[in-house]
Order: sequence, then C-alpha cells, then structure tokens
Amino acid sequence: AIALATAAGFASGSENQLDYRIERLAGQTALYRISVTFKGDADGKTEIELPNEWGGQKELYKAINDLRISTAGASLTDTGSPNLRTISHRPGEKLTIDYMIAQDFSGPLKNNIRYRPVVETSHLHWIGHTVWVRPRWKDSDKIDVTFSWHGLPKDWTLADSHGTSGRTRQANIAFDKLGQMITVAGDFRLTEISVAGKRVSVAMRGKWNFADAELAEMVRRVIASQREFWKDNSQERFLVTLVPLVEGPNSFSFGGTGLQDSFALFATPNAEVPRLRALLAHEYFHNWNPAALGKMGDPEQHLYWFSEGFTEFYTFRLLYRSGIISEAEFIETYNSLIREYFMLPARNEPNERIVRDFWNDSSVGRLPYLRGLMFATNLNAEIMRVS
Repeated sequence: AIALATAAGFASGSENQLDYRIERLAGQTALYRISVTFKGDADGKTEIELPNEWGGQKELYKAINDLRISTAGASLTDTGSPNLRTISHRPGEKLTIDYMIAQDFSGPLKNNIRYRPVVETSHLHWIGHTVWVRPRWKDSDKIDVTFSWHGLPKDWTLADSHGTSGRTRQANIAFDKLGQMITVAGDFRLTEISVAGKRVSVAMRGKWNFADAELAEMVRRVIASQREFWKDNSQERFLVTLVPLVEGPNSFSFGGTGLQDSFALFATPNAEVPRLRALLAHEYFHNWNPAALGKMGDPEQHLYWFSEGFTEFYTFRLLYRSGIISEAEFIETYNSLIREYFMLPARNEPNERIVRDFWNDSSVGRLPYLRGLMFATNLNAEIMRVS
C-alpha cells in the first residue's frame, strides 16, 4: 500500500487531513520512502511545496528525490520555483505523492548544517521544515495528521514532538506546526521524567562527559522553574533531543532550536551540562515568548529584539531565581552580556539591517538578543524605580 488511511478512532471529519507513510528501505538503509495522502482542491489544481529555506539553510529540497504523483489520472508539473509543484486532478480527489529523502551533505554533522535532515544507517534526525512535502494550505488551518513508520529495526527508538511510543503518531494541530516538529529514530537513548505530573522525554545519542540522567535533571529543573513563573503547566508532553556535532580537535560548539512541544539540542562531545543550561532555558522560554503571545508576522526578524532579546533577559533571571545558577554566576554572566553589547560591531545598526542580514552576519545575528536584553533591563529598572 502506498499510504495508510487514518487510524481507527482518529477520524475527526476534518477536510484538512494529511497521512504520511515513512518506510526505511531494506538494503538501502540510508534512504527513506515517504508517501503523503491528502484531499486535492475543489478546482482541480493543487499546489504543493517542498522544503526550501529554514534556520539559515537554503535549497533544502535537494534532500528530496524522485518526487511523483501516484494517483491515477493526476499529473505533476513544475513551476518557476524549484520548491513548488502543481498537481492537476479531478476536483476534490484524494491524492498521494511519493518521494525519497536522503542526506544531501557528506561527512559528519557540523554546526553550520545542523538543521539539514540527517539520514544515516544508525539514525535519523529530522526537523519538519526540512523533510515534509505538503500542500499549500493556510498556516492557521487545523489539520489531522498521521505518521506511520515501517521498516525500522525493533530495537530502534522513535521519538517526535507527538510521542515516544509505538510506530504511529496522530495529532490535531495548526498547519504551520507541521514544520515545527522534531523526529529522531535509531540508536537514541530515551530518559522519561515527570514535571508536575506531565511527561518530559530526553532522547540522546553519542558519548558525553555527563550521564544521561544529569542532563535529564537539568531539563526537569529548567522546565519546572519556567512553568512556575508563567503559572502554566498545560503542556502534556515535551521532548528534548541531543545529538553530537563534530567540529575538529579542541573545538567547542553548541546550539539548538525550540520547536512544537520539543527542543532540538546540538553540541560537541566536550560539552558539559552547566554550559547547556542557558540554552535550554532560553529555548524553553520560547514556548510562551512568542508562541503564546501572538503571531510574529513576516519577516520574523523585525521582532527578534522582543522574541529573542526579552527571552534572553528572562533566561538568566529565572535560572538565578530558581537556584540553578548562583548570584555570582548571574552577575558575571550579566556583565559579560553588557560588555558584549557595547563592543558589538553592529550595535548601532537599524532594525532593517537585522531583517536583511540576521543569518548572514554573526554580529548582526547577535544584535537583537543583546539589544532586546538591554531594552528589557532598562524597562525593568524603570518599573522598579517607580513601583
């Protein structure tokens, strides 16, 4: 069968339903076949989009191969854009698209390509924006989505933003959240913890200078402190993933991104948990800023001074308030950030420069974090002065 129908007990009658079938190909274990089934548009013309640009990565469609339409009588045509296609079909017809996904870079995973899809014999690491071919629906549309996995070895871990058990995932989400999910499978070690009765999972692979339980405990403390700050324990589950980066001898690097009910973390094997806690705290705070506060709008970079800078302000204050860092560590860190801001080459650049060059210039990329931090610091001082 090309695609799996929605699993029993999950039919909600939604017009916007996506069913993904993902198969690890026998004999070619670094290659996956994906089929996606959905209802075509009423006018008989449906546009689909391939991964393109996200997180500073470009031409993500290069990991998509052998794209075809398997619905009888339907045809797939190119457009003027390499990441867009048009399907001609009978009005409102159920359509199935098939494609292959393979890793489009050689060598080990490095910081500058960490968001590209990893497809190795031992594991995979996918962010939704980089792997899912999908119809061009409205971001705000509610969708029912199913992911069914086939051909994975029985001893492989499979974890994603929607769960950690079994080989099938089902969710009802806003369409734009499809890209905001993490999926890992393979030789990952899974640690399950609880925060105020809600499940938190930590999936990691590779050798580290710390035990899995040490990272899990830091994750628990960070999440607990921020849920207490926001008075919000509504998140039913959360997933943190950690994969190693290879940057050469004596190099230290780490990074990450907050996603839907999940956080993808990357670090060189010489990382220590204390070096990762600020990153964990910053990214988890994004569950509220901006996720719960309203839509950012395009281009997002024009509000990074708020979404990133105010998040940076609260990152270290909440680590200090919760006792995760000491007063001395808080003061030292804050002074280093103030010093970094005043020494930043791009410090006086206008916001338009951030929109244009956030991903192209490291100094410009730091500017909204530090500018927003300083703005929030001054606002907070004024609030304290008058109240």
